[in-house]
Amino acid sequence: MKLQIYEETVRNLLRSGANMETIFLYTKDYFGLSCCLSFQMPEGYENAFGLYDPLIQTLFLNQNLPITSSIHPLYYFLHELRHAIQYSCPELFSQEIRISLPYVVQYDGACFKMENGRWLSTHLDGEQSWFTELYLSLPYELDANQFALTILSNTTAAQLYPSQLEQLRNLWLPKCRYFSPAETWGILSQTFETIDRQIKV
Repeated sequence: MKLQIYEETVRNLLRSGANMETIFLYTKDYFGLSCCLSFQMPEGYENAFGLYDPLIQTLFLNQNLPITSSIHPLYYFLHELRHAIQYSCPELFSQEIRISLPYVVQYDGACFKMENGRWLSTHLDGEQSWFTELYLSLPYELDANQFALTILSNTTAAQLYPSQLEQLRNLWLPKCRYFSPAETWGILSQTFETIDRQIKV
């Protein structure tokens, strides 16, 4: 219920013309977050749209990338803001999201696990398209993407830029080319076990 009330309030804020800072401050107050907002991307992430680092509780947004409409920065802001909520209030989310939160799977097979206040890394072999599908299927990524899409679908920006919203939907939701939704959690669980095993070697 707490998430539903929050989501409806954010929709209303956007409809009334609220900017990112207003939504960020409301979110911090509503969930009791202590995170910061930065427009200076960390080293190594200069080409990323955004990033939330739970270790330093900072939401990064990249203002230097070219955008085609006002809906794009809003989308990435809402996406990363959802991550801040997930890490700070995991009890509000599903068991699959809570289990997956410490793990990161990147497109090139680079994998990380957050443990004892630091990121541990390893690498898995495979095709980029496979790891892209894994990344998009991570429960916390899927939740963040669906959250941003759902919020934006009821805003003026979506009415002005419907094709851009559909482009974001096609870009960031899983394509299910390699495994079905029913198979996803089993494959992700195996991936997490492999990451754990390789990190501990």
